[in-house]
Amino acid sequence: MRIVIVLCVLALSSAATAEPIHDAEDDFTFTAPSSYRPIKLRPSGKPFYSFGRTESGKPVDGVLNMQAQDGVLEHAPLDRARYERRMRTEFAAARQIGFEYKTTRWKRWPLDVEIVHAQMENARWVVVGTQVPLAKRSWAIMLSGPEEAQASLLASLDALLASLDGKSNWK
Repeated sequence: MRIVIVLCVLALSSAATAEPIHDAEDDFTFTAPSSYRPIKLRPSGKPFYSFGRTESGKPVDGVLNMQAQDGVLEHAPLDRARYERRMRTEFAAARQIGFEYKTTRWKRWPLDVEIVHAQMENARWVVVGTQVPLAKRSWAIMLSGPEEAQASLLASLDALLASLDGKSNWK
């Protein structure tokens, strides 16, 4: 899984995302938070959804990505040392990097939430991520934006998880 922080204005669809989105391949439904609009992307190998957070007339100041993973998510604690090594590689260009961890819920299951703080050139960015244990395969959810938006990114994650309906491989 490669995390990309987008620091430019992206081409956004003008359609609102208030309608639920159904992924027929993995049989789940979700609704993107109201401040996010679909980003038009070229098709890629794995199923992928991308949304930009905007306010009327302003450039994108946050990104929400959802990507299918290879295989199901095991019900086990996060290996933080391994995660941090991988993120330090992903954020090799960052002058400073820090980690924070929280827990949220999807349905009845607790999910690990990883928060990466990174100093990128002249801006501090935050990436909030988790994985959802859907029945056919897990899906990674990542939200990124300026560091001062962390609380709204976490709220957007919770709203997305509350709307996500599908079967889990966890029992």
